[in-house]
Amino acid sequence: MPEVISEAAVVGPALEAIAIAGQDPRVQDQLAARSAARWLQTEDVRELRVTSVHAPQLPDDEVRELYERVAEAEALVVGSRRRLADYAEGTAPWDDKLLVVNSPGTVLLEAQHATDPVRKESGEREGADHGTGGLGLVLAEDLGGRIIVPRGRQLGNANVDPEHPVKTELLRPAGQGQAFDRFFAVHGCYPGKVTSLWDITEVHGVIGLGRNATEADFERAERVARAAKSGLGLRVLIGNVTPHLNFQKDPNWDGVSFRDSTDELKTNKAGAVAAPRLASTMPASTVTFVRERLGIEASQVELSRSLRLMPRDTYRRRDPSAEAYGVYLGYQLCRLAIETR
Repeated sequence: MPEVISEAAVVGPALEAIAIAGQDPRVQDQLAARSAARWLQTEDVRELRVTSVHAPQLPDDEVRELYERVAEAEALVVGSRRRLADYAEGTAPWDDKLLVVNSPGTVLLEAQHATDPVRKESGEREGADHGTGGLGLVLAEDLGGRIIVPRGRQLGNANVDPEHPVKTELLRPAGQGQAFDRFFAVHGCYPGKVTSLWDITEVHGVIGLGRNATEADFERAERVARAAKSGLGLRVLIGNVTPHLNFQKDPNWDGVSFRDSTDELKTNKAGAVAAPRLASTMPASTVTFVRERLGIEASQVELSRSLRLMPRDTYRRRDPSAEAYGVYLGYQLCRLAIETR
């Protein structure tokens, strides 16, 4: 197992940099320049080529075709208008209705937050991982297996509720002549995550291995992270071992700009700067659930907003083609995570 980085090892240097910047305008300007560079690349992943020797020149036709497939699949989940508000009801004719698609193959997938789940912090239905439903459906079509996507009107949260309908479907036996040998969950996360305020590139994806991951699980995740960097130019962390920094939401966000956060570090309920881990280690997480109940390899990836399809009416002040390139890279990262053995 790789070395586990402590929260203090990430938070301490960040606080030190902030303190120095408060005394030295030159340092303050340098940190601001790093933030601006990160957000330029976050809004348009094609800008990665400026700072990464690994960022590929992407095939335009293939990018557009993949983007259109994901958009069409997303419409099956939330409807063709794809407004932010549509992610609550989605296309569900009744509460907790699931979209389940089976095809020949050995991959078991889910996108539990494709529509608004009930969030533990607020007790409200909100905060879908936009674009993950359509992405999951396309991955299942290309790789084969079973994909489970909540169509809306969710009454709970599959990573919290022991009896969530997604879990019931995960345990349904495979079809005749079929056996699942790996599980993968598609999630989304806030953009702009870093491990240092000096970073010039955001964290594009975070691999979560849940509880009781094996040495083989960690080795596989490390191979994914290395291949994502060398082949796609993307920065990927293993959440179980590496914490990250988040930034405060912008209280003056206009509702349409792609960036909705400030440069101020996010704090916990005690008011201290936090460095959380996206590792899927909650007791009821589907990654842990599948590993324990089905005995197959299991993981998830949290994709930055920069790599996902967004609602049509928010996060829109962005070059339209930039979203297509982001969705393409998000697909390639998930496919890499699933296929790496």
